[in-house]
Order: sequence, then C-alpha cells, then structure tokens
Amino acid sequence: MINPFKKFDELYKEFNKDNKIFISTVGNDNQPTLRIVLLKHYDDNGFIFYTNKNSIKARNLSENQKIAILFDWLYADYQIRIEGITKELDYNQVNNYFATRPRESQINAWASKQSNEINDIEELNKKILFFRDKFKNEITIPCPNYWTGYCVIPHAFEFWKEGEYRCHYREKYYLKNNKWHFAILEP
Repeated sequence: MINPFKKFDELYKEFNKDNKIFISTVGNDNQPTLRIVLLKHYDDNGFIFYTNKNSIKARNLSENQKIAILFDWLYADYQIRIEGITKELDYNQVNNYFATRPRESQINAWASKQSNEINDIEELNKKILFFRDKFKNEITIPCPNYWTGYCVIPHAFEFWKEGEYRCHYREKYYLKNNKWHFAILEP
C-alpha cells in the first residue's frame, strides 16, 4: 500500500532540525502570500500549526482553505512539497496547545493584533506590559478567542532530491478517488 506519510515521517526524523515550514496561502484577492510557521504536530491525518485569527494567513484561509507547505532541508539537498486543504481545529485542542506555550508567548498573543499596523514599537511594548500586569496573579493565562490552529490535510506530496547537473529525483504521491497514487516526475 502506498503511504506518503510513512516516507515523510522517515525523512522528517532524519533531516528536520527546527520544525519550521514554509506555508503559502491565497485569499480572495488572488495574491499568494508566503511565510514560515512552526509545525507543532503531524500524523497520518495531517500537519498542525497554530496562529492568530487576525493574521494574514488566517484571513486568507477563511476565504480559501487551499494551502501549500514546504519542508526545505538545503543542507541535505532535499525538499518536500505538500498541497492540501486546511481544517480549523476545535477550541479544546487550541486551548490545550495554548496552555503549553511559554508564559511570555501567551502574553504576547494577547498583546499583538497580528498583522495590524502600529505607530511604533513602543505601542506594542505598552500592550505587553498591560497584559503582563493583567495576568500577573493568574496561574493560567486563558487562550484568547482569536487564537486558533489548523490541520493541513494533504492531497499531494512531492519528494524532491537534488541530482547532479540538475537531474533531480522527484516522486509524487497524489490522492485520486480516496486512494494514494505514485508517479516519478522528470526533473
């Protein structure tokens, strides 16, 4: 049975160093945006990351669930490209993850209206101080209602290994009729 998740898992365990992944989203304006996020979990159901609902990526995903993610391990001459759709996680899962974040990261999540413009950095620093003070006597900082997570549910994987003289080795796994298929692509 073809299983791209198994191949991914083997390569991830061998090459991954920092859980950083590139993600690309497109909103209703059809303008692609690209950024790096931290992969927090993966299994045969998909790839999970968390973010602020006010972020550009979350706004794009509310308009268009399609996403592309990239694992690029330059030092190993290897990359994995994944295409899929996103599903927003339920609040309990988001809340459980938020509770594991460092306290200062939780406070910063409260202070930042991610992707919104500010006059200067001092404005943000004042908000951070406000939320530090607000939660100073709290053992647990609650998860803001604008914090969320997404599961990327793949429908295509491409495993790319750099080859000599640009003769790269490329394997593609894709879903068709709820079954994974395999193909080798020309470089």
